[in-house]
Amino acid sequence: MCATKYGQVMLIFVESWSPLSLTIQNLISLNASVQAFDVSFLEPYNKWLVSTANGKVFVYNRQDCNSFK
Repeated sequence: MCATKYGQVMLIFVESWSPLSLTIQNLISLNASVQAFDVSFLEPYNKWLVSTANGKVFVYNRQDCNSFK
């Protein structure tokens, strides 16, 4: 998982290494730039935290995103 300063959180999945094949899914699009992004220490594939430049902090759960359903 990664976040961009343009407010998008994406999941990048490596389907194969040789030849390299990636799948990129946009999980979240915010209307603010991302200041910080971190995954949960206890549940790294289920929960993550996003803080924005305008001072808001969001905690997302895997079940809240359409890309995982």
